Order: sequence, then structure tokens, then C-alpha cells
Amino acid sequence: MLSAKVKAMESKLLVGGKNIVDHTNEQQKMLELKRKEITEQKRREREMQQQMESRDEETLELKETYSSLQQEVDIKTKKLKKLFAKLQAVKAEIHDIQEAHINERQDLEQTQNELTRDLKLKHLIIENFIPLEEKNKIVHRAYFDEEDEYWKTKPITRLEE
Repeated sequence: MLSAKVKAMESKLLVGGKNIVDHTNEQQKMLELKRKEITEQKRREREMQQQMESRDEETLELKETYSSLQQEVDIKTKKLKKLFAKLQAVKAEIHDIQEAHINERQDLEQTQNELTRDLKLKHLIIENFIPLEEKNKIVHRAYFDEEDEYWKTKPITRLEE
């Protein structure tokens, strides 16, 4: 009797050669696909609506009719003031950028002058206080480390002394 009930339940699960679980999974996949299609359709509709609204605004601006000449002057004056304010903001931004550039350039020039002065001082010390033979030894040991981007000296060996 129990086996008959199990077989009856199994027969209910199998419909047209398909397992109900597989059938349910297929339906869920199709449902998800339809949801994605609907979402994409809504997104396209929103884009089209926005495009239509922007075109309507442009059309209204072109077709604006004014009840009086004074009203037209007032509206165009407001637009002119807005555009002038934008122009002033852009000019101020350009001025700020130019000031920052000038300050940065002055800082770089000052650094260059300090480094040049320091180099001249060190060169003067080397020329006047270090014997030529010792200077040549140091120059032959010096090398530029490409990886560290820094001048280094090779260690002193007994043969060089």
C-alpha cells in the first residue's frame, strides 16, 4: 500500500516525461529572463521620456511667445545674468589655476636656485680642500644606481689604497 502511494506520487511528479523540479527550474529561468526584459524595456522607456522632455524644453525655448516686449526683456535679462555669472565663475577658476601655477613655478625656481648654490659650494670645497688624487679615487668609485635613482660609491678595496 505504501509503495502504491509512492508510485502515485511519482506519477504526479512526472508530467510529459519531465520531472517537476526540472520543469520548475525552467519556469524560474524563463521568469527571470522576462524580468530582465521588462527591466530593460523600462530603462529604454525612461531614456526615451527624458529625450522627449529635453526636446520639448528646447522647442519651448524656441517658440516662447511673450505677452509683452517688457516680459521678453525681463526673461532674456535673467538668462543673460545667469550666463554672465557662469562666465565670471569660469574666469575666477582660470585665475585661481594661473595663480597656483605661478606659485608652483616660483617654488620650483627657488628650489633650483638652492640646489645650484649648494652644488657650487660643494664643488668649491672639493676643488680647494680635497687632494686631486683622492678626488679621482672617489670619482672612479662613483656610479649611478638606476633602480634607486641615486649616486652611490663602490666600497674601498685594499688594492685601491
